[in-house]
Amino acid sequence: GALILLVPLYLGLTYAAGSAPLLTDPPMRDVATTLRQFANTFPTTSLLLMDRSVPSHLGPAINYRFGRDTLIVFRDVDTMPDALRGLVRIAFARGRQVFVVTKGIGDQGGDSLWRSDLAGFTVAPRGTFPLRYMMLRSTREILPRTVAPIEDLLEVYRILPAGASAAILPTPAKLDVGPLDFGFLLKGFYAREEMPSATARWMQSGAQMALPRLSTSPADHPMLAIRMAAYRPPGIAAPTLRLSVNESPVASIPGVTPGFTVYRFPLSDTIVTTLAREGGVLTFEGESFVPNRAGLGDDPRTLCAAIDWVSVEPGIPPP
Repeated sequence: GALILLVPLYLGLTYAAGSAPLLTDPPMRDVATTLRQFANTFPTTSLLLMDRSVPSHLGPAINYRFGRDTLIVFRDVDTMPDALRGLVRIAFARGRQVFVVTKGIGDQGGDSLWRSDLAGFTVAPRGTFPLRYMMLRSTREILPRTVAPIEDLLEVYRILPAGASAAILPTPAKLDVGPLDFGFLLKGFYAREEMPSATARWMQSGAQMALPRLSTSPADHPMLAIRMAAYRPPGIAAPTLRLSVNESPVASIPGVTPGFTVYRFPLSDTIVTTLAREGGVLTFEGESFVPNRAGLGDDPRTLCAAIDWVSVEPGIPPP
């Protein structure tokens, strides 16, 4: 009988002890201050485009509390990119600055915006912003819910008219796949992953990257360098990867290794001249495999190769 009487006391003490974090670190503490700092990085007449990778409360808070017009973009219909580009053109005509806020490109066909959705515009990375807050984590137990720290790293890009303020990059020019890569991944890439020795992305065959305008010429003998890997399970041959720039062949790589390796190739004078004038599109094509069809878990993706970075760098003049 005495033991039964102690049960409510035990539960009460446990509940009180578990509630302590609610007092020391209350949920959503300092969120208003953080959001104000974030909003103040944009002019008051800005238009912010956010996808569904960002926290759901961010857009309404920035819009209604801090007066920055915000549009949450849904990719549920095929006409979305055309409508989005039309909206951006209207904003430019009215003298407004346009920005994209995202947590980074996710899987192709997912909820995140893609660079190809803004084809015809210049995309300039503006930086990252850490959004930190405490959140009450749901549980099914009767004891108090836990207070969990949340940190979302937001990526911010400014959208500019085509060709306006387009940076002409010196060589070597490195495109690091993973952080702040919205501006150059056109299509065919999956969400970033932490892989051995790299933060990289798997890609499909036919994936494309935008190469920027470069301060180079055929006299520099520039080379294309790519750090990539292509793991295959036993019984599936390593792929041959074919590279092209603006549909002009660059190289064919037989037997891409399972570990990350740097591959370098010379660029033709025609390709170099085009990159110096307007930039270009790098396309990857090769054999793919589907992990769940090869007995590797339940991953249904079609995987060709994983890319860590791409660089255009000065080469060595021929003898």
